[in-house]
Amino acid sequence: MDRNLALEAVRVTEAAALNCARLTGRGGSIVIGQDTRLKPRGADLEWQVEVPPVIHTWYEEQIVGTEAICYYEPNGRGDGCPGPGEQYAQVLGSNVGWQPFMAEGDTARFWQAEGEAPKIECVKHIDVYAERLAWLHLKANLKPESREWILEGSLQDHYPRAHLYQPDWLWFPSLQGGVLGDGTFYIDWTEPWIQFRDPGQYTTSAKGVTTGTLVTEPRYFDLIGGEFSVWVMTATLSR
Repeated sequence: MDRNLALEAVRVTEAAALNCARLTGRGGSIVIGQDTRLKPRGADLEWQVEVPPVIHTWYEEQIVGTEAICYYEPNGRGDGCPGPGEQYAQVLGSNVGWQPFMAEGDTARFWQAEGEAPKIECVKHIDVYAERLAWLHLKANLKPESREWILEGSLQDHYPRAHLYQPDWLWFPSLQGGVLGDGTFYIDWTEPWIQFRDPGQYTTSAKGVTTGTLVTEPRYFDLIGGEFSVWVMTATLSR
């Protein structure tokens, strides 16, 4: 048996999780064109991205027990050397190694075993690797139905020739984060003072790649987060 053999089984949890991407209430969610303050506040978008750890489970063969030997007992007071003979590292007093007569019959009393036969056990090991992020993109995109509402829908009744200003947003956050007690890596990121100019419903997403670990390759992910609304006030004139 190859005593250097190690059986490995790697359990990889989900690549990443976009726990939350939401608009906070601090800045409000009205288009900046209708924010009457001297300096439009805009809105803050908060993100929470988590990367669960890699759980590496592997088994290692380890030899336990002492080394057994069989030796000649000239006084005939031995207890014999039970088989199998492979368990004996040495057979002292024999030029041909272990033989069945050393274990049974009247000749067995001239042989004595000492020590325990080596035993091989598989010992389970579990290693936890925290996996960080190599790069990360955060996005907010105006939904197609909101774009249609602005360009061809009822918003045209209130604001003729309304058009899109910046329906797609992209950020490159810092990759500095923290590690929880279970090995989960996380990033909490807030993008403040976002000056949204297009009203409607927005979707959020996160795309990136992990660094990989000693036992796994980098993992790519493209996650969908929550949604939020940016409002516009409309007025109808009546006679």
